[in-house]
Amino acid sequence: MFLFLLMLPQDPQVAGGHSIEKISPADVAFPMFGCVDDRGRLYLTESSGGDLYLELQKQVRKCRIRRIDGATSTVFAEGLVPSMGLAWRDGKLYAADPPELITLEDTDDDGVADRRTVLVKGFGHQDNGSLHGLAFGPDGLLYMTTGEPDGYDLPAKGGGRVKGTSGALLRCKPDGTDFEVLSRGFVNLVEVVFLPNGDILGTDNWWQKPVGGIRDAIVHLLDGGLYPYVADSGTPKPVSGVSLPPVSTFPAVALSGLALRGPELFSAQHNTRKVQRHVLQPKGTTWATEDVDFVTSENPDFHPSDVLLAPDGALLVIDTGGWYVEHCPTGKIRKTFAPGGVWRVRFPAPPAAFAPPRRDLPNSLIAELAEDVDAHQEHRLVHALRGQLTPDAHKHPSPRVRKAALFLLDPPRDAVLAAIADPAIRSAGLKFLRKEWVGDAVGLVKGWIETRSDPAALRGCVLAFQADPAIQKAVADGLNGPARTLLLETIAETTLKDFPKSWEAGLRAAIPDPAAVRAIAALQLTMFDDALAGMLDLEALRAIVPRKPKLEPKAVDFLLARLADRGDAPGRLAASEVLRRAQLKDSDLVLALRAIKGDPLISPSGLMAALREVTDAANALAVEVADAVRAGWRPSEKEFDEAIRRLPEEARGFCEPVKDVLRKAAEEGKAKIAKHEGLLLNGDAAAGREVFFNKKAACGQCHAIGAEGGRVGPDLTKVGAIRAGRDLLESILVPSSTFAQNYEPYAVATVDGDVLAGLIAKQTADSVTLRDASGKETRVRRDRIKDMKRAEKSVMPDNLEQAMTPQEFRDLLAFLQSLK
Repeated sequence: MFLFLLMLPQDPQVAGGHSIEKISPADVAFPMFGCVDDRGRLYLTESSGGDLYLELQKQVRKCRIRRIDGATSTVFAEGLVPSMGLAWRDGKLYAADPPELITLEDTDDDGVADRRTVLVKGFGHQDNGSLHGLAFGPDGLLYMTTGEPDGYDLPAKGGGRVKGTSGALLRCKPDGTDFEVLSRGFVNLVEVVFLPNGDILGTDNWWQKPVGGIRDAIVHLLDGGLYPYVADSGTPKPVSGVSLPPVSTFPAVALSGLALRGPELFSAQHNTRKVQRHVLQPKGTTWATEDVDFVTSENPDFHPSDVLLAPDGALLVIDTGGWYVEHCPTGKIRKTFAPGGVWRVRFPAPPAAFAPPRRDLPNSLIAELAEDVDAHQEHRLVHALRGQLTPDAHKHPSPRVRKAALFLLDPPRDAVLAAIADPAIRSAGLKFLRKEWVGDAVGLVKGWIETRSDPAALRGCVLAFQADPAIQKAVADGLNGPARTLLLETIAETTLKDFPKSWEAGLRAAIPDPAAVRAIAALQLTMFDDALAGMLDLEALRAIVPRKPKLEPKAVDFLLARLADRGDAPGRLAASEVLRRAQLKDSDLVLALRAIKGDPLISPSGLMAALREVTDAANALAVEVADAVRAGWRPSEKEFDEAIRRLPEEARGFCEPVKDVLRKAAEEGKAKIAKHEGLLLNGDAAAGREVFFNKKAACGQCHAIGAEGGRVGPDLTKVGAIRAGRDLLESILVPSSTFAQNYEPYAVATVDGDVLAGLIAKQTADSVTLRDASGKETRVRRDRIKDMKRAEKSVMPDNLEQAMTPQEFRDLLAFLQSLK
């Protein structure tokens, strides 16, 4: 029996017919993951309560493993880095201790491990995607999961090494040898369960970039599966070319631990403060689920991180508490360090019988593949056909068989060109184009330019052969025809170090076509500066300002006019971005600060970076800066000092009185939240939708709801399902207290002296693409980057609530809470 603790007012609740009680002793603190041994004793990994990322990176060993035996709690092992996986086998506790996988043994049975054995070393340890999810499968092998970018470098089955940087499902023998990669391509695959028929299901965070509010998933993991989010790099493995769909999808719930009870899964969902029950239902050769809330809590410090079945059949829910603040929706501003604990849910009846279908393959694999099979069966068939296909498969009547032949054989020229000509398998064919076949590709490109019949194929071929002179000439010729816009958009995606001479005339002739200007801006083409300099156009000025930061007076006047246009949120944001990168006199900056006074979308922080020339308006500028602070601008003291350092000493004196306001900013943030908490109730969601998309708050300029809105900040389509009301309130009132994962702001300084700010929209080995607050993207070659670092300030403005009446703010909060 575990120690029973009385329920507190905000204790989690469980669906009808079940009971829940807290069973962990009072000395349990920040438990993360657990397992049960063959004597029913519970083992928990405990965090130190510090920075998980820093402790992993710096190998800070302040974490531990606790054993609970009835009412007795002992520290079983200490001196671990953050450990996110435990499994029990044959008297040994297997534990994740990145970069190592270890076993711990208590040889004298005193409750403390006295033997530590390193089975293998080779796991990355950069963030919470490091080694985790330990579990023994029905085959007796040890399974584990990893995330990206941590990766692994381990001794492979059959000799050599198996390496990778994307998240993966791996397995090895219990002694830490013979590692295999089963599935890969994940950002963060967390934990898996094994169905009686051998199917493996797992929790996967960042299944996709949020689309319609959907980000995370439960996935069916197949041997050889390459999943879609992260391009795999490392030891080559055969691929089937099949994109495997998820079993079920969720908003950014932060799926964590997973448990199987009969035909039901239970998942711990950190962000939503709940455990969900997922009733498994066959769907072709895979699964679907019916998802219902099972354990829920309104306590903002309840964060379930693991679920597991106890020997008596109860479900144990591990609540990690309130220590984890990186990427956590509650944010750093709370810092409650609630210790968490373990809860036990009892079921009124045993689980239902569960006999999932077998997954036997037919005798005739090719005949089956030619049929209308689902994606999971297609993958199994292609995977099983390795080494069996012959070259005549390239001419098989079934497109699915011909696609398999592309991936399993060394495809000849004719087979690849035939695939590209077939819309059913064209995307697969484009993957196998070779440089020596460019002559054939030229004819295809010319045909697509002439007919404009297949934009995706045209783009794919041009980008694949962008360095070839014949392809470049075909594009140059096409710039004079009806496919010009499509070709300009494709040119903007090219990655050539030297811009082709043959494209210059066509691109110049296309000015002032917005697509031409966007391509020039994206590629930072200096030869068109003179042509753009005379244009009073936001895109044109954005393109040339890095090289011509001293703007003409008429250009400054144009930008100031756009900055003051409260009816044009995109224009204001774009104008502020151009002005930020310009060299302004203090008299111009005074006008800019006056133009944005009371504007909830634009912070003075960016504009202050534009001050380069001090004139007789320095005192007036200092007054405007001080007034901005009094009106709610909250830069850090360091940022504020940097902003005013170019002002004369006399002018800086006007700013000194407001520094006390900045020093109290942290407490002010907490007070703001407390002041506005009453607005979380009794709002009108329908009216709040109008507030979201109107020109005052302009939330829709940066955030999407379904198909509407911008793509600068996180997709909010289902934000009410993953964020408590208080979390939403904090994100609006104190936006820089924490950042949603993958939406952290960055500052990039180039070797030319330009400074770009925004979110990282895309990264490749050669370039970084930043998306600024206006939604515009700029690609910077890595060889042009002098410095890139995280910024302290969110791109979201500090005082958005000031753009609304209290009732409008109440309605906006009601609308956001309704998005589920």
